[in-house]
Amino acid sequence: MSGKEKAVLVIGLQNEGHEVEMVRALGYRTILFKREITLQDALNADFPVQIDLQDREAVIAKALDVQEKYEILGIFTLNEYQVPLAAYMREALGIPHGLRVEAALNCRNKKRTRQRLAEAGVGSAEYTLVRTPAQALAALQNFQLPAVVKPSNDSGSQLVACCESAEDVWAAVDEIRRHRSNWVGQEMDPEILLEEYLDGPEFSVEAISLQGESDVLAITAKMTVGATEAGHTVPAPLAEADTEAIRQLVLDALAALGVTDCVTHTEVKLTSRGPRIIEVNARPGGDYIPLLVRATTGFDLRELALHLSIGSSLEQVPRHPVAAPSAAVRFFTTDRDGAVQYDDPEQVRAMPGVQTLKLSVLPGGKARRTTSNYDRLGYVIVHGSEGQAADRVADDVLERLNFKVYATENEVTN
Repeated sequence: MSGKEKAVLVIGLQNEGHEVEMVRALGYRTILFKREITLQDALNADFPVQIDLQDREAVIAKALDVQEKYEILGIFTLNEYQVPLAAYMREALGIPHGLRVEAALNCRNKKRTRQRLAEAGVGSAEYTLVRTPAQALAALQNFQLPAVVKPSNDSGSQLVACCESAEDVWAAVDEIRRHRSNWVGQEMDPEILLEEYLDGPEFSVEAISLQGESDVLAITAKMTVGATEAGHTVPAPLAEADTEAIRQLVLDALAALGVTDCVTHTEVKLTSRGPRIIEVNARPGGDYIPLLVRATTGFDLRELALHLSIGSSLEQVPRHPVAAPSAAVRFFTTDRDGAVQYDDPEQVRAMPGVQTLKLSVLPGGKARRTTSNYDRLGYVIVHGSEGQAADRVADDVLERLNFKVYATENEVTN
């Protein structure tokens, strides 16, 4: 016995700051590493550390210093961008469980994901790597339009473009090159992905990997508008054969990437040639997917991730009551700048199955065109029942709310 207090080191805060509460609920101290420590952070965490998370050497040195005082059981983060840092820290601190560095990098960098899946022969999109718009145009001879352009190491659909023309491809690659850093300030990978456009509906697969074995917990149906996610439904309404094909593809992908001891969120398209991997994320699904999965399976993906980070077995993870046979979220988006209008939200909140309705713009307020997951205009979460699936509940809500964005005042009055 070391005699030190047991603690979990949390990197950043993603889940509205609830990571600290989650650790405290297990009876452990919380060490918080964050770029900027607020007063609230200082009050909540037992050992808050303000530090530049992009300076890996400084972060590891500080963690080793803190380890002199605490018995650090695990490194926990829900932040997609910090998954590799957490893996480097586990290695440096000698923590035997959790995602390893190689697997973390394979998942975090979309270029590496494509390379590893191609080497293993696991269903993926055709792709090439380019550094300049001119290289992208030269590579287009091997692709049919539309094609997808995306940065290797950003997230949340940032700078992802579905390109209908050569001019679109040039502009998309040029736009990525103009960004020296990604959303959180990390240096942008100079190699840009040019990929085939995958036809068909999109899904995400929420899975758990433990001691080399992986299992699928839920498959989420996804609605998209361009590169922006407009809705999720759990479980995805799929035929049994399609469910099994997606499940096996994801298990093969996780094995090819070396993933273990973590929760994963894999994006898949069910194309006319079968399911294909879009990307693999070594953390729980974002947005409200964890709430939907918990409502329909009883498993809280974030709790699972925390337990795996400290070496717990699946049997030690709490399972909550199943609240509904299906659940869905719909996001409010717009394809243009304009004025927002919608009907009485209180009537919508009173509808059967509605759990939460939030709108970030008042009627008559101004909205800008939605370009990514970060600038949507609100959302509604609903639960289905045995008599009415969540998708149908969500459709009824959208019809009742009548959410619209008008480009001009004349459109509103007419």
